Amino acid sequence: MFSFLFFYFSLIGKTHDIFTPNMFLSNLVGIFPMVIIWSILYVAINYLIRWKQSEIEKLQLETSLKDAQMNTLIGQINPHFMFNSLNNIRGLMLEDVDKARDMVTLLSKVLRHSLASHKKNFISIKEELEIVENFLALAKIQLENRLDYQPHIQVNNWDFAIPPMIIQMMVENAIKHGISEVKGGGVLSLSIIEDGEKCHIQMTNPGALDKPSRTSTSTGVGLENIQNRVQLLYQGKAHFQLTEQDGLVTATLDLPITGLVK
Repeated sequence: MFSFLFFYFSLIGKTHDIFTPNMFLSNLVGIFPMVIIWSILYVAINYLIRWKQSEIEKLQLETSLKDAQMNTLIGQINPHFMFNSLNNIRGLMLEDVDKARDMVTLLSKVLRHSLASHKKNFISIKEELEIVENFLALAKIQLENRLDYQPHIQVNNWDFAIPPMIIQMMVENAIKHGISEVKGGGVLSLSIIEDGEKCHIQMTNPGALDKPSRTSTSTGVGLENIQNRVQLLYQGKAHFQLTEQDGLVTATLDLPITGLVK
């Protein structure tokens, strides 16, 4: 500003007017508040820019950590499922070769689904139920009449998104720790109800919520995997719980419907 005034007054030959003590003090007093205001604005804007960048970096780090955790959890599914299925096939090989062969065929279908959805956080409810049907066909070969599957599905849109193999793991847990442990087997009831923006999944089977025995072949990651995945994916908006009453165990999973998968 002083340079501009000096240049202007030099053109009209009055440069001495802007360098008088009174003029200098007057300009200084007038400019000082503007300097303070611009300084505050400069500091504030720079602070906001640094804060915004810090928040972006924080969110990127949180997303990376969540992705890493999710990949770890999804990676647990196949070993868990393979471990139990191969034990079942091994038991059948000495009893019924044809059934063992059928189990290998069904297992390959389930694994094809799981490998296709391995890098996905969500698949359609239709794809998920296809995995469940193949898994139940596997279980039916081993348990025969001891497994009575009763589905109750009320879905308007078969493309709404759901975490891959999450219902399959609920079914697997119900059979492994419920029906297969009960003499004579029992009924596995699966209810899926789409209610507006929510999906209510409930599974009931005979059994008890006892800790697995030392001789159990389960890896014990199934239910923990379900709880961890829904927490990561839905951030407290989904709920999973197990209850027991009158010799029946009920697994309940309530999920918000967040979108469609086509």
